[in-house]
Amino acid sequence: MPSKPAFVTSLNFAVPEVRELKLRTIEEIFDKYDFDGIELDLMRYPRFFRAFLEYRNAVFLTDFLRTVRQRLDEQAQQRGRPIKIAVRVDENLVACRLDGFDVGTWINQGLLDILIVGDYAFPGGDDIQEFKDLAQGTPVQVYACVAHPDKIIGGSTFLSGDASAVLHGLAANYWEQGADGMYTFNWFPHKQPFQIPLLKEIGDPQLLTTKDKVFPADCSEFGPGAKYGHPGNPRFHNWMFVSLPITLREVWNANSFTVIPLDVADDLGGPSAEKVKSLRLWVQLKNLVSGDVVDFQINGRPLARMPEPEEGGLIQFTLRPEQLKVGRNEVGARLNTRGAQAEKDIILAAVEIHVDYE
Repeated sequence: MPSKPAFVTSLNFAVPEVRELKLRTIEEIFDKYDFDGIELDLMRYPRFFRAFLEYRNAVFLTDFLRTVRQRLDEQAQQRGRPIKIAVRVDENLVACRLDGFDVGTWINQGLLDILIVGDYAFPGGDDIQEFKDLAQGTPVQVYACVAHPDKIIGGSTFLSGDASAVLHGLAANYWEQGADGMYTFNWFPHKQPFQIPLLKEIGDPQLLTTKDKVFPADCSEFGPGAKYGHPGNPRFHNWMFVSLPITLREVWNANSFTVIPLDVADDLGGPSAEKVKSLRLWVQLKNLVSGDVVDFQINGRPLARMPEPEEGGLIQFTLRPEQLKVGRNEVGARLNTRGAQAEKDIILAAVEIHVDYE
């Protein structure tokens, strides 16, 4: 762990006075203002207890949420209309448990109305389905967080550049996986005009059908060649499950590939197939030297020999629609040969499927 973790100022919800402080704040807001509801964003940041005590202290966070629900229900009775509660959590149930989020109890006891899943790490189809299974038979809706990924090839971010294609891809995936709605995080349409039409587009899966898309593999800012080499950020529980970046090292068996999962929402063999103009796999490799060879697969089938890398270590493969399927796809990478001048390990930094329509 770093000497100065990013969560040293976090408040411990196992301390009664902390919960009382937060409860009083919420009560004051609803005493003063006639809001329709409140979002409890537990992902900014998910550090509510001392490290390694999160799971056993989950009861305190549940007690806090139960009390908020009771107090706001009392306010709602006085107003004559409901006050909705939305809660944002990790993108999978394992990370939720590690952070002390007892999501199943919250749903079963009616402590929330909208469950928002995800952060900069992406929920997969199985993840969303597990949350949906918990909510089945209840009025709770499951929303997916559409946040700009930490890493995309080309460098466009939520602060610079038009990242419409990657946000199209994420939203399309979440709709295909069964989410009830979309939630945006760290969007700035007042500074980034390209995000204004996106607000409508990501909310309508029909509008997304033939929009250009980038389907990215999950990537964090922790790991080899990344911003941080260790999990100093309080988000590290949900980022435990991302695939990239990763170092490619020699393996003994020719069938041993590093497998990168990647979700694709578009049915490229369906009615929209005629409108596909370009279908490519983009891969970014760092520290390549002359003579390096990396073998790649898509869904277990080999791709052509690695072409010469472009600027920044970009490798592009042209794909055929039949090589992909709706839902989970797998890109395999295996270090074949290292060049004689190699000094640093090869890092697989990013993997993306690019779909361009006419």
